[in-house]
Amino acid sequence: MLKLLARFIPLLTLYLTLSFLTLSKACGIVVHNEVSYRSIDLFKPKSPLELKYKHLLTSFPGFMQAGSFFPDWGYQCLGYNQQSEDAHWAPFIKTAIRYVRETYPQPWTDTHVQGLVVFIFAIMSHDVADVKWHSLNGLDNYFVKVMAEMEFDGNYQKAHTVADTGAEFTLQHASRLGYLNETWEVPLQDLVNIYALYYGDDKRKQQQQRHQPMVPLKDHLHYCMVAAFAGVKLDLKFGKWMFNYYGAKSPFLVDQLNDYHKGGLQDLSASAANCYRDMIHSFENGTPDVLCSNYFDDTSFRSTNKSYSTRHGQQYNSNEEFLSHRHDLDQLLVKNGVIEQMDSKNGVLTLTRHKSATNQQEQQNHEYQQKAMIPQQQQPRQQNSAYNQQQIPFQRLISKRPEFVTPLLSKLTSSRQLQYHLDQCHSLKEPTLGKVDGIPTLSIPTSLAGFGHATVRGDFNGDGNMDLAISAPYHDAATDTTMAGAVFILDGAKPMWRQLNAWNESALVLAGQSSGGRFGWAMTVVDFNKDGVDDLVVATPFSNRDDDNGGGGTGHLDIFFGGPHGLQVMKPDITIKLTSYDDIEGFGSTLVAFDVDQDGYRDLLVGCPYCSTGALPQAGRLDMFLSKSTYGIKQGIITKADRTIYSSSPSRYEHFGSAIAFLESTEKENGGTLVIGAPGAVINGHPKVGKIYGFNAMSLPTPTSQWYMSGKSKFEQFGSVLEGWKNDYLVVSSPTEDTHTGVKKYWQGGSVRLYDWHALDRGKNEIPIHFGLVRKIKGRQVSGHFGASVTFFENKDAQVGLWIGEPLGHNEKGRLYRWVLGEEHLGCLEGDYTMARFGSRVINVESDVICITSQHDSHSARVAGAVRLYQYT
Repeated sequence: MLKLLARFIPLLTLYLTLSFLTLSKACGIVVHNEVSYRSIDLFKPKSPLELKYKHLLTSFPGFMQAGSFFPDWGYQCLGYNQQSEDAHWAPFIKTAIRYVRETYPQPWTDTHVQGLVVFIFAIMSHDVADVKWHSLNGLDNYFVKVMAEMEFDGNYQKAHTVADTGAEFTLQHASRLGYLNETWEVPLQDLVNIYALYYGDDKRKQQQQRHQPMVPLKDHLHYCMVAAFAGVKLDLKFGKWMFNYYGAKSPFLVDQLNDYHKGGLQDLSASAANCYRDMIHSFENGTPDVLCSNYFDDTSFRSTNKSYSTRHGQQYNSNEEFLSHRHDLDQLLVKNGVIEQMDSKNGVLTLTRHKSATNQQEQQNHEYQQKAMIPQQQQPRQQNSAYNQQQIPFQRLISKRPEFVTPLLSKLTSSRQLQYHLDQCHSLKEPTLGKVDGIPTLSIPTSLAGFGHATVRGDFNGDGNMDLAISAPYHDAATDTTMAGAVFILDGAKPMWRQLNAWNESALVLAGQSSGGRFGWAMTVVDFNKDGVDDLVVATPFSNRDDDNGGGGTGHLDIFFGGPHGLQVMKPDITIKLTSYDDIEGFGSTLVAFDVDQDGYRDLLVGCPYCSTGALPQAGRLDMFLSKSTYGIKQGIITKADRTIYSSSPSRYEHFGSAIAFLESTEKENGGTLVIGAPGAVINGHPKVGKIYGFNAMSLPTPTSQWYMSGKSKFEQFGSVLEGWKNDYLVVSSPTEDTHTGVKKYWQGGSVRLYDWHALDRGKNEIPIHFGLVRKIKGRQVSGHFGASVTFFENKDAQVGLWIGEPLGHNEKGRLYRWVLGEEHLGCLEGDYTMARFGSRVINVESDVICITSQHDSHSARVAGAVRLYQYT
């Protein structure tokens, strides 16, 4: 142990030293490199010239990755805070482009110049991302701002610290970063010259230079970039152990880093990609008045808004740091295997690691990943065991993780408190299914497509076979859109698909038309025109975006009528687009269908958790659209809901409408009850405790609130998922609730509560969380998010049960549990790909077949997503 500590302490000292210089500076180095990497993938050239630039961007990873960090180079390093701040804005980029055009006329045959161009593209990617990430230049409700409001009592600085540093480790926990280059290339002399040109153009800064030189010294710039390079290598080496510390502070960071529509990684990457065309035009023809967008290139905000200058911390002005730290840094770099090379002719610094150090880190990472793939206390299986030869009945699959708690008497349970220490969770590797050979897996070869984000089943051509619709909200079926989304329709009459590529298996592909709209984010099935054939409703919740000014998008719905020939691909039959835009954002984020008016046809219910209520941002709402036979007469646009429901006690960021269930009343004259989740609700000053509301669905003139129930603890997000079963049971999920076993805590372990609807239906006003509770099941994986997906099932023996997803369980490999109500054990399946988030979504396809989403599956392309059909016995 002492030898281990002796080896570990110097590494920890090095990590903490360089963390102070780098990780505390900004939205992290790894995050910015991820944004640049994704943005290049998203950029779709429309001409040979643009294709040439894209090839250039992919040919110089050392310049791209160093440039993706560069704007943060001087924060808390040798007093260059202001120089770093200046490098974050459009005027600096315009100056850099002007410098290249004046100094290096085309054609650019020198690789140093080509690398410099790539470096400047990377600076732009960093800068555009930072404006959104930090809600600067008048942008509102972007990532760090919302995180502060929801989880840090409005304290921006606290949220900022957790977001900037924690995002590094959250990303590393969720994604493989194999694209990161072992080498940085930094055009030091060109950067000094660009700064000289930049400050020489500004009369105010010319005067400032008389008192304090503004152009950085090349040696100082050299020092700060070396410290950053060493820092990112240590970040990658030790970051996997820091996720628990930062992730526990913010469910929003863990849940929304990738997907939040205003400043999540996907949004940031698209913003950078959308600017590439402007950058190419600027290098070829000179810079425009406004580069990229108004929210980025608008100096009026920077002259009046003080927040921009405090983006990354306090000012440090002592140049003596250079002398005091350079020697120490040199020693640490030698120990860490960092090698510096300087091209004296072109002034390019190359930083890399000694091959032996790189191989050692790769071996450590491999060992860590191997350990992460072995469940604790799981007995080893023989490779040629019977498991690989035949399907294992789900009833025999046992998991050690979830824990049952039974607090009340009910027809299913006794008053005893039951705890289960179950043995193992089966892997999903190559069992057979009985009906087909192997487990059908479907994906598309498009990175970050979000394939499987929503899945629904319906008979869209009236042939008696259930078709399957699978969405990919980040995929582009067309070449002129970015993250517009697509939906793949599989014909239920054809044999079950086996191939990987959904394009080869789909009878029809519906394509989104709005860049950034995320067509297919949510879907549901109704018979909206009452013709006896299922119709498909597809949400594009972030369409009508004002990208130039950073708007989030109001959203709309498309309804495709089914018929003898299936769905029509060219144009939706009905579009729902609300006209009240002031408070609408993300319309259609949640879609469900229930027969609310009891006429025999399901109606459309639309949750809008990001909609505002008066002056309350993201308070949320629910809109109801009743099915009508008149909709079948002609195509049209609906601009107003039949009924709109608001929270009976609305609050900021409550996210009312995030989940919706409908159950009939036990008293026929009362009709039915809409149960609506508001997982962001603050209770007794504690953030994101969560709440559910029960509304009389058909009371006139508007649905009236009957009762509400609140969660108990901070960050629980009670009401994130709601599912009802035949007016007997209601399931309420709290996927980020902290759970405990004795003194051991599983942060964001998650829990699922099963309620007796006959008891809840008699509730009035505020009812306690234990009222009508039949069973509580607690997750026992750190950050497992047990209950992120839940659905009921009924097997061939008429047994009712629950499928429960735990997509972040076991290092984000993901798990899916099966519980038959009344039994005292859980069946368990575990995904077979690390970081795939198996169990993100689950729906029933047939009585013994389910469709399971692995949200981050990467077997066909990086984080493309995948769905699997699984038949159980």
